[in-house]
Amino acid sequence: MGDNSKHKTRKILAATATVTMLATGMISSSDVFAEQKEQQKNLSTSLQSEKSVKSENITFTVPGKGDVEVLKQQERKSMAFSPYEPTGLYAKPNEQITINV
Repeated sequence: MGDNSKHKTRKILAATATVTMLATGMISSSDVFAEQKEQQKNLSTSLQSEKSVKSENITFTVPGKGDVEVLKQQERKSMAFSPYEPTGLYAKPNEQITINV
């Protein structure tokens, strides 16, 4: 009986730790939303043939986070704070990315 109760206690502790980690990660993470803008596709007739390579131009607008020092004070971080955050946008191999700031 004692061995079974130890096993139950370990399961409960593991479940509690997992839920706590997930809950704190969801609450403290900042969300970044990207929005796709519609663009006119004016392709010439030569590009519309079956053998041609079609290129698609997609523009994403990612809102800024604001002042880094204000965020540092809000989150009460004493270490160095990086203004660079991942956006969740990824590129395929050999795909060109242009970033306008």
